[in-house]
Amino acid sequence: MSTLDSFRDDLIRDIDESSNLIRTVNRIMSTTGLPINLSVSQRDTIVEWAFVNVLTTWENFLENCFLTYMLGAQTASGYGPVRYVFPNDKQHALGVILAGREFFQWTNPKKVKEQADLCFENGEPFRTVLDPATADLMEMNTIRNTIVHRSMVALENFKILVRDKLKTAPLGIRPGVFLTTTRPKTLQTTFLSSYCNKLRLIAKKIVPE
Repeated sequence: MSTLDSFRDDLIRDIDESSNLIRTVNRIMSTTGLPINLSVSQRDTIVEWAFVNVLTTWENFLENCFLTYMLGAQTASGYGPVRYVFPNDKQHALGVILAGREFFQWTNPKKVKEQADLCFENGEPFRTVLDPATADLMEMNTIRNTIVHRSMVALENFKILVRDKLKTAPLGIRPGVFLTTTRPKTLQTTFLSSYCNKLRLIAKKIVPE
C-alpha cells in the first residue's frame, strides 16, 4: 500500500467511524430501558462535532494528497499526475502552495482547482472530481462554519442553505437537525449520509484503487 492509499483509507475509515457513532446515538435514543439517556440537544451536538471531525479529516486528506503528488508519488495501482512543479520535500511543496500566505484554503474547491491547474497537467486528479462536487463541498463548509463559528454571517448563510434545501427555514434549526433530516426526493438518505457518500466517492477518484 502506498502513502497515498493510506490517506484515502484513513479518510474513509474516519467517515465510517463517525457515521457509526451517529447510528449508535440514534439507536440509544430510540431504545427504551437503557441505563443511559441522551437529550435531543446532546444528540445534535454529537452529530455536529462528528461532522466537523469528518471535514477536518477531509481537509487533511486533500492537503496530504496534493503535497504528496507534488513530490512525484504514485498510488499502489501506479497512478501519478504529470507535474509542473518539482519541490525538494514536503515542506518545500507546502511553501510553493502558500506562496507567502499564512494558510491555504483547502476547504475551498475553487482555490484547490486553481492551484491544481498550476501544479499538474489539466489540474488532475483534482479538477475533474471537484468540478461536479463544488456545490456539495460549499454546503458542507457552510454547515461547518455555523457549528464552529456561530457568527451572524455564518448563521445567515446556514439559514439560506436550509431554506434552499427544505423550502422552509424552521426557527432556530440546528445543524445537527438539518444533517439528520432526510434529503428531499430520496427515500432514506439524510443530508449527512449524502455528504459522507460524496466524500468517499471523491477520495476514491483522487486516489484511485
